[in-house]
Amino acid sequence: ALLIWAEFWPLISGAVAVAAIGFADDLRELSVALRLVVHFVAATVVLLLIPGLGVFWFLVVAFLVTGHTNAFNFMDGSNGLAAMQAIFIAVAGSVLSGMGGHPELVLVFAILVGSVAGFLPHNFPHARCFMGDVGSTFLGFVLALLLVVAAFRGAVSFAAAAVLPAVFVTDASLTFAFRIATGQRWYTAHREHVYQRLIDSGLGAPAVLWMYAGVNLFVVFPTAVLVVDSNSPLAVAGLYAVLAVLWTVTQRRTRNG
Repeated sequence: ALLIWAEFWPLISGAVAVAAIGFADDLRELSVALRLVVHFVAATVVLLLIPGLGVFWFLVVAFLVTGHTNAFNFMDGSNGLAAMQAIFIAVAGSVLSGMGGHPELVLVFAILVGSVAGFLPHNFPHARCFMGDVGSTFLGFVLALLLVVAAFRGAVSFAAAAVLPAVFVTDASLTFAFRIATGQRWYTAHREHVYQRLIDSGLGAPAVLWMYAGVNLFVVFPTAVLVVDSNSPLAVAGLYAVLAVLWTVTQRRTRNG
């Protein structure tokens, strides 16, 4: 069976709200505060129907979902990159949910894979169509909440759910922190993400995509499999530490090169 209606329809409703504010922003730039409020409220609507969340964890998870929604938007700036990340997370989520004995989540993740795979040829290697905020925020929101649902249903461990989006989360978070630390306006357009630095240093979008995909396949996914039946904070912290080192090294080399 699909996700029970009590979970499925709120998720879709929240995702539609996120997509709608993204579409409005594509047409006419909206304030950052308004977009963040809509993202946060949409996340809370879904999370209210997940049992077992105390107030503290409810707020933490809502904040993380909002953060991932915006991280996906920030990272949608190179042909095919956001689509590749969405396909990776959805395929991995489907595989791990199958290992955990949850066919309903396998199906939902698989539907998402098919949807994004249909878009990818129009955006990679040559972009004839773009996601825009409407597509990137929708994907970031849905993927984050599907991982939350999978974790609370016991399809994957919380550690695995935290690991799968690590590549985009690391790049977006560290770039955000760097811009704040250096006194830049974090909400304005920039070229500070690793993928942007790589492109500006001479690499094409295909090369950048395969680099990110390689990290996902050979670093992130094996870690997710390692923690699929456990909640090892050490493994999660170790992965993010490795990605932080890669981020730092790449930033330094592209700036000095």
